Amino acid sequence: MTLSEHLLSLAKPARRAVLRQVSENAPHDISSLSEREELAEGHAEDLCLQLHHVHLPKLEKRGYIRYDRETGTITKGPNFDEIDSVLRSLNEYEDELVDP
Repeated sequence: MTLSEHLLSLAKPARRAVLRQVSENAPHDISSLSEREELAEGHAEDLCLQLHHVHLPKLEKRGYIRYDRETGTITKGPNFDEIDSVLRSLNEYEDELVDP
């Protein structure tokens, strides 16, 4: 994948936060992620729906995570290492990033 494709995958703060959490402590479940303060832009229930229907499928499609919809478990995917260095670089400048 190209750098542009990686950056598109990381465009939303929720996706960056999910990947940070998965990189630090895997596995996670969707309900615990939706309750995390750094992800909560609204209600946890709304975020859980957004994660389930939008953000996690995008990350899973790229192979960055594995998402078991039955158990809600999220773990590193086969392509996680491809995004990890980009994610670490973005983490250094997180405060300076402008959300789209």
